[in-house]
Amino acid sequence: MKQRPVLRCRQCYAINRPEAAACFRCGRSLASPSPGPSDTPAWLWQEKADLLERLQYGADRWSPWTLWARRVLAAAVDQLLVVGLFGLIALAAVLLTGFPVVSTWRYLSLRIQAGLIFLLLHFLYTFVFQVFLSATPGYWMMGLAVVPVASPYPWLTPGRVAARWLCLWVLMALGGLSFWWSLLDRRHWFLHDRLTGTRPIPQAEYQLRMDLLLKE
Repeated sequence: MKQRPVLRCRQCYAINRPEAAACFRCGRSLASPSPGPSDTPAWLWQEKADLLERLQYGADRWSPWTLWARRVLAAAVDQLLVVGLFGLIALAAVLLTGFPVVSTWRYLSLRIQAGLIFLLLHFLYTFVFQVFLSATPGYWMMGLAVVPVASPYPWLTPGRVAARWLCLWVLMALGGLSFWWSLLDRRHWFLHDRLTGTRPIPQAEYQLRMDLLLKE
């Protein structure tokens, strides 16, 4: 007598008895078309189940204060990198053009122009790294990534990255409101994350989410 194969739930990947009509864990119906060549192979179901279990139990779990401290250090590293890059560009401009500061008005005008160039450089730096890698170099060094809160995909869209950057600088201009908010927030998230629907996660969790997505 041929033994009937066990049934694996397509939602929670639990293994059920051959005669089961619904999953014992999540209650989803197990009725499905007869197996065919296009069905997902069993080994892929097992790998997805393993990834889900590692996401639930095996990914790095940092306390809210640990995550907050790493974010502050990551922001400091990013600022130093942008300032260093801006300094090199400014030094090259002075050496190549010999631009003199001849008056107070000229000096104030130069400061405004330098500030705009710095903001543009900071935006490009943040935009490129967060859109393509979900983390700036500072975040990578601290083992962090930034992902959307309510999205099945663990990466940020260009529009969300731009909105997050703009919100950050507006709140900084308002006396660093985003930072002070993070001290009182239950999860110690920054206000610009709350407003733009993003959150920080450990790089280990980000890699697991990417691996799971590739197996869908």
